[in-house]
Parts: sequence; C-alpha cells; structure tokens
Amino acid sequence: MDISFVIPCYCSEKNLEGVISEIEAAMKKREGFEYEIILVNDNSKDNTKGLINRLSKENGRIIGINFAKNFGQPNALLAGFNQASGKYIMTSDDDGQTPVGMVWDFYDKMQEGYDVVCAKYTETTQKSAVRRFGTKVNEFMLYHMIDKPKEIGLSSFLWQKDL
Repeated sequence: MDISFVIPCYCSEKNLEGVISEIEAAMKKREGFEYEIILVNDNSKDNTKGLINRLSKENGRIIGINFAKNFGQPNALLAGFNQASGKYIMTSDDDGQTPVGMVWDFYDKMQEGYDVVCAKYTETTQKSAVRRFGTKVNEFMLYHMIDKPKEIGLSSFLWQKDL
C-alpha cells in the first residue's frame, strides 16, 4: 500500500462522498499507486455510520471504523493511523474544506526528503470572534505546553510511516 488517507468523520453524511470523489480523482492522475481511504466515524448524530458502512461495502479501498462513543478528532486520527497500511498517510477533514486533491504536491515534497509536509491556508474567510478567541487560546497552549515555535504552523499533513 502506498498511501492511506485517514479522515475523522463527525456528522458528515452530506459531505463525505464529495471528499471521497476528490481523493479518487486525484489518485487517477498517477498510475501505479495503491491507496486506501480510512473513514473514522466519531459517533456521529446523523447517518454517517450508515453511509460509511455502505461505502465500505461498495468500495474495497474504503475501510470504516465506527466509534461507539465520541472520543474527539485526535483519537479518531490515532485510530485511523493504527489501521493504516500505507507507506504515507495523508489526513483530511470530512467537510471537503482541505484540498485532498493536492496529494501529489505533498507526495512530491516527501520525495525531496521532507519528513512532514503541511499546508498553510493563504486565503481564509473571516472567523467569528469566538473562533478567533479559541484559536488564540489553542496557540497560547501549544507555545507554552509543548514549546511549539511561533513560526511553525499546524495543519493536516502527509507523513511517512515507519515500516
């Protein structure tokens, strides 16, 4: 397996098929790569579980994991990482706002020797005051709890799994 896409899902039944279509379209751009899509349902309140079950039956590349309780996005990512069999792992959001179609840009950077490749949004919509405050609190905690350098951003990323 070359690439595993890990997508934590929460109440995403309306968006998930679009994200999968974007992944499939991107993967068709280069031949000879094996990939899997791991969808981790974090105990959604809508029919995300049913959708994931149906998609995994219809498409052999899709692996569904359904939590019986809501554990949060970080734990959903870890569950997906544990299941992933690809040499490279790309994470994405379930709402289609992260450009999974750029997988080859990330992959090519990894081939240049980078261990981790992150995307940075250059254009974003204005966030609400509450969301901006939450972002500031999160940044403060990262700087002071794990000594994250201010010039380093955090985002969805593609990373190489040690085999």
